[in-house]
Amino acid sequence: PELLRRLAIHQRVIEDALANGDILPAQFGTLLASEDEVHLLLTGWGGLVRASLARFSGLVEMEVAATWDLQQVLSEAVSDPEVMRAKSAAAQAPPEERHDHLVRVGKIVKEVLDQRRARCQEILLAAVGPLAARVRPNALLSDELVFNVAFLTQRWAMTDFEAAIDRVDEELDGSVQLRIIGPLPPY
Repeated sequence: PELLRRLAIHQRVIEDALANGDILPAQFGTLLASEDEVHLLLTGWGGLVRASLARFSGLVEMEVAATWDLQQVLSEAVSDPEVMRAKSAAAQAPPEERHDHLVRVGKIVKEVLDQRRARCQEILLAAVGPLAARVRPNALLSDELVFNVAFLTQRWAMTDFEAAIDRVDEELDGSVQLRIIGPLPPY
C-alpha cells in the first residue's frame, strides 16, 4: 500500500509538471536532497539536460496496453479448423504417438493466439502509429496481455491520439480491454 501511495503521488507530480512544460524522465525514487545537489547536477550535466529538453520538446509518452479474457480466447482458438484437425489426429493416434500429437495441438493453439495478437497490434499501429514520432512495442509479460506499446507523440496531438484509441476499441469490438497510461515523460 505504501508503494502504491508513493507511485500515485509521483504520477500527480509528473502530471502537474507536464501541464506546465516539458520534463525529462527520472528513475522512480530519485531524490536530490538539497538545492546544492540540484546545482551540482546541473553544473555537470546541464548541457545534456538542455539538449535533451530541446530534443523532446513538446513530446510525451503514451503507453497503450490491451488484455483479453484468456479462457474465452482459448475456447475460441480450439474452434479453429487447424486446431480441430490436430485434436482429431491426436485422438486417433496410437498411444505411443499421442503425446507428440498433443504437443502439436498446443503449438497450433499458440500460433492462433499469436496471429490474433499480431492482428490486434496491427490495428493499433495503423490507427495510432501515424500520430507518433516513435513507436516501441514492450515485452508481453503474461498470456493475458495482447499488446503493450509505447508511443512518443506530440502533446498537442493528445485529442487525436485518444480518438484513434477509441476507433481501435470499436474495431476490436470488445475483444480486448484497452488501457492508456500517460501522458508520461518521454522514456
